[in-house]
Amino acid sequence: MARKSPAALAADLWRSGSLPPKPPDNLRGVARTYWTRLASSKPCDHWSGAGPLLLARLCQTLATAECIQKQLDADPAAPNAMQLIKALTGLNASAAQLATKLRLVPQAVIGPRETGRNAEPGPPDDALIGGHALRQ
Repeated sequence: MARKSPAALAADLWRSGSLPPKPPDNLRGVARTYWTRLASSKPCDHWSGAGPLLLARLCQTLATAECIQKQLDADPAAPNAMQLIKALTGLNASAAQLATKLRLVPQAVIGPRETGRNAEPGPPDDALIGGHALRQ
């Protein structure tokens, strides 16, 4: 995929209306709050294609996980505690995967260039292969 010029990026942003997408009508309460917070955390042109659909699913998953966590916190020794823990584990895994796919996690914006890992050659007197021997 070819890179877009700054002018093309600005034009896309202008065409999108430069406002974050509105939450779907079926999102209520905490899920709607999550939508507002997450949608405004990225540029408006980030939310195209299937992004809004995945974001809606993420917000519903986060709201459900929060509700189950509250139930578990209220009575950790409840008879259904193991079922709640199992459900919460699945919801957390789903939320983490959706956040990764939507590029909402820090790893999506931090790469080797930003951390300087590409520029770390190691000590010059390293006798192991991959150290000084490889750079000669």
